[in-house]
Amino acid sequence: MSQLHREMRSSHRNVSRSEGRASSKSGLRSPSLKSPNMDAEYNEFDESLMDMSFMRLDDLLRQKIQSTESLSSTVAVAGSPMSRQESRANSLIGSIIDSEEDTGAGEAGDEAGVVKIYTVSDVITALGQSRSKINSSSREFLLGELYRMIVKKPLGSNGKVVNETDLESLISFVKTARSGLEFVFALRSAVAYIASDSDEVATVAVESLFPVLLDKIYSTEETYEGVRSSCLIAYASLLLVIYNESHCYGLENSVETLMELAEGFSAGSLTENDEDIVVNALNAVGVVVSLLYKAGREVNTVIQDNIPLLMNFLAEDFTKKVQKTAAVVIALMYEVFDYDDEDEPYHDLDDLKNILTQLVRYSSKKVSKKDKKESRSIFRDVLRSIEKQEHEENEETEVLSRFRLSGSKTLPITSWFEYIRLLHLRYIFGSELNLHYISSREVRNLLAPPDDEAAKYRSTDDEYQENDKAWKSETGRLSSIKKDQKIREARERKVREQLGDLALE
Repeated sequence: MSQLHREMRSSHRNVSRSEGRASSKSGLRSPSLKSPNMDAEYNEFDESLMDMSFMRLDDLLRQKIQSTESLSSTVAVAGSPMSRQESRANSLIGSIIDSEEDTGAGEAGDEAGVVKIYTVSDVITALGQSRSKINSSSREFLLGELYRMIVKKPLGSNGKVVNETDLESLISFVKTARSGLEFVFALRSAVAYIASDSDEVATVAVESLFPVLLDKIYSTEETYEGVRSSCLIAYASLLLVIYNESHCYGLENSVETLMELAEGFSAGSLTENDEDIVVNALNAVGVVVSLLYKAGREVNTVIQDNIPLLMNFLAEDFTKKVQKTAAVVIALMYEVFDYDDEDEPYHDLDDLKNILTQLVRYSSKKVSKKDKKESRSIFRDVLRSIEKQEHEENEETEVLSRFRLSGSKTLPITSWFEYIRLLHLRYIFGSELNLHYISSREVRNLLAPPDDEAAKYRSTDDEYQENDKAWKSETGRLSSIKKDQKIREARERKVREQLGDLALE
């Protein structure tokens, strides 16, 4: 196991314990601090369908922020809607930037009690300095905090402009990373930045970042474990946000190369890192197929060529994680296949159904009851979807999963098209995906199938900003915890009002 994996696993265990103690005392949990387990509970989402190690990066960053040793002198931002954690992070950013830049600005908060709130551009500028000024440990923290700043609130609604100059800087941070953690933080920040306004920076992303990702993906000499799988999920996520609703000319060629990459790993000798590469490669195939389908391209040939290859990953020699991913991609292909064609997606449907039935019934003492239940649920849903297409049934739409948008509203996921896209949106926006879905028509449209009209409804985040301003005047009378609670309650009320026109439950 690589040092990167060990750091993320260790931080996940430590932070989960500390958050559990904190929540038992206050009874509160910030929506932006959900652990991976919380997300699974709220969204009924099987996270083992992809490499979810990126979720543990949030825990690692939180651990760095909450470390009292590294925050010996934190300054509360008076009159600001920033939470306690955000204030601590802002203070640490200031201590790194101001001390290293030596600009004469001094410590954060020493100018007549005014505390500077650092922005995305401030952090990017600081990271552009030499390593003699910003050391590796500080860079890792700044990159992780940069990602949090990008996704915490949609940049467009926050008055920030996504631009090519800043993206070029972010790409340079990816290229010059000197550790696995630094690389992953830099890459995820770049992906989230691009997704914030892909129309503005798509050309730079395709011309400058894609070659870096593809070089890492298909290189067998990568030094840091976890980098290839991270590049795969980043590549697929960027394909989704950049090529959604485009003509996707030539994109079908990437299916063959991705399948060849996945097939290059032997079933019986997969390491944890190899497994992540296979899973993310198969998920990337699913993203490409969904893009071709939404673009109105002919997908039948691609589907017929690749279902036999995907069935190889259902073999018992592969892990359940790989098997479930392959099954979901097969279900997607059956879902988007054009049945006006006299041919079928796969020539031996009975064979496929028998394999899926065996996977539903699979039992092993080495697998926990929870994992068995989740695996059986996925395989059962896939089998049901395929049988539904076989009999051309027009039954009531079944809910495959739910994604929580607010305290009382959930978005039902009723197709494998939505399901596999949601996986990658989770990578891009993390625990803040609900805010981006609500406030961005573009994000909602990424989950919308070609015939979905729900994405046309608009929703803005203006009310959130007004609420933040309203609560500023009360910070002198409210404790930090009570203030955060009131802000969250006010935001949830506005969210419920905004969601009235959306197809939610």
